[in-house]
Amino acid sequence: MKFLWLSSLCLFSFFESLSFPIAPANSKIILHGKVTADYSGASVPSRLTIKAPGLDLIELDTDKEGKFSATIPAAVLTCSIVTRAPGFEQQEKVLSIKNLKADSTFYVNILLTPIEKLRLNGMVFDKKTKQPINAEFDLYFDTDIVKENVKIANDGKYEEVFTNYGWYLIDISAKGYLHTTDTIWVTNDSRHDMHRDFYMTPFEAGLTVRLKNIQFNFAKTSLHPDSFDELGSVANLLKENPTLQLEIGGHTDNEGPDDYNLILSQGRAQSVVDYLVSQGVSVLQLVAKGYGESKPIDFGETKEAKAINRRVEFTILKD
Repeated sequence: MKFLWLSSLCLFSFFESLSFPIAPANSKIILHGKVTADYSGASVPSRLTIKAPGLDLIELDTDKEGKFSATIPAAVLTCSIVTRAPGFEQQEKVLSIKNLKADSTFYVNILLTPIEKLRLNGMVFDKKTKQPINAEFDLYFDTDIVKENVKIANDGKYEEVFTNYGWYLIDISAKGYLHTTDTIWVTNDSRHDMHRDFYMTPFEAGLTVRLKNIQFNFAKTSLHPDSFDELGSVANLLKENPTLQLEIGGHTDNEGPDDYNLILSQGRAQSVVDYLVSQGVSVLQLVAKGYGESKPIDFGETKEAKAINRRVEFTILKD
């Protein structure tokens, strides 16, 4: 009896070809194999269907270790193995068998891809009181434009399922709180469950938040397009909370005359206000205020320190 162990390079091909001298009419093919999870290599108990022209369907189950064995006539030239398991994508592997000489045994490794790549669960809390809060849990896949899923965290509890490999953006919102965001890379299914808690900052007068991605054209008050995503989030926050009133504060570094920096910061703060209003925010919710170089947050003289001091912030005037 001859044994053929299929090369690992062939395991990823959709179509496999096995060729030997012509077999006697009563020869048989014995298929041995195992079903495992892609990436993790864990055994997957599965249901298999073997199909071939002129052959009745063969239905069989693997054992608890994902192993299986089946016998088919050597006269079969082509057969397919359809594999199904709860929580995994169905897979079909096609075998082409040519000119078999005698009884032979083949080993077939079947890799299944999980439907659920990761299950994330946890709680959403008030950052000050540490009490659970109801929140909306929005999930975006590979982009912050296309929303993949929305969940409501009732009593603070949430559970989210990730069904693709790649980059996810999480955006959590609740009335009376600043948005909270996070990112997760799902690269394999080796860690199926993950727990993560989120703490949301409640609105209160005097709270100041630095906007991280606000850019202006050099030495001008006009906004660079790279700023629009960040300001879109601020616009949504204001529209979701129509009683919220913000001061938009502009700040510069200490390069240049004081009066020039004051005028520049006022113009940049006003540009932010104008953009937010253009996105549907009520002008009554916004005040522009330029502080020039009067309120540094880094007192160093390095380029990095100066870049930190060139910033736009918003301060809650009324929640």
